[in-house]
Amino acid sequence: MIQTRGDNQIVVELPGVDDPEQAVDVLKETALLEIIYPGGASLPPGTIVQTSLGTVTDTAAATPSAATPDSDPAVAAPTPDPNLPVYDTIVSGSDLSDAFVTRDPTTGQPLVAFELSGDASDTFYDFTVEHIGQSMSIVVD
Repeated sequence: MIQTRGDNQIVVELPGVDDPEQAVDVLKETALLEIIYPGGASLPPGTIVQTSLGTVTDTAAATPSAATPDSDPAVAAPTPDPNLPVYDTIVSGSDLSDAFVTRDPTTGQPLVAFELSGDASDTFYDFTVEHIGQSMSIVVD
């Protein structure tokens, strides 16, 4: 789950990942990480999805990934499935410039924070401004 905190921060929760350092490792080391817009749907952990990474119009080029992992990382489907919807990728792991553990100043709970590089920060900002109160999903291969 991704939630806003303050004017310029978000909180990321990864189901099945209890250790903040492990969450940072997942964000930094995943071969393919994407933050997608599931169109108002709630995607349970382990859901196989196809994303628009690389294109938003050619479903043949869609990349199958798995929604936020539970204790075992899911494996991407080997080929696109024309029966599955294609979810728009907002930003990908290659857009991350940093990920680190921090603490919520109000509750003291550990949080995973990340920074986006280049145009990705503008893309993410524009998306979140236009989709206030709507869910995003983190998918990993």
